[in-house]
Amino acid sequence: MEEGSTCVEGDDCRGEPPVCGAGTCVNHEPGYDCTCPMGYEDDGTTCVDIDECAGDACGVGICTNTDGAFTCECPAGSLEMDGTCVDVDECMDDLTICGVGTCMNTDLSYDCTCPMGYVDAGMTCVDVAE
Repeated sequence: MEEGSTCVEGDDCRGEPPVCGAGTCVNHEPGYDCTCPMGYEDDGTTCVDIDECAGDACGVGICTNTDGAFTCECPAGSLEMDGTCVDVDECMDDLTICGVGTCMNTDLSYDCTCPMGYVDAGMTCVDVAE
């Protein structure tokens, strides 16, 4: 180094691929910080995707992680509500669903408890021909 010359901090944010990935790099002396968009987190070096499916993001549904987000596939007997899948209480939606029987909600379906003289004929009670 020549006499009278000084060292200048380089721009740590320059680089290919971008240093912070999907995020925004803020250079400072020394180093840099990453500001990450929703769905990503700073791992101390770059912005990495958060795996929302590692938790219970979809409730009773099937979760698929995507870059910065996720999608839910809701099975029969459930519906999408506020970004998650919730069990439908068929017994509350249709009070006559079991006919003369008593409806019991189950995960993603329901069962009918039938009185004497009736049988569960696959989701409703029907009279037994005595």
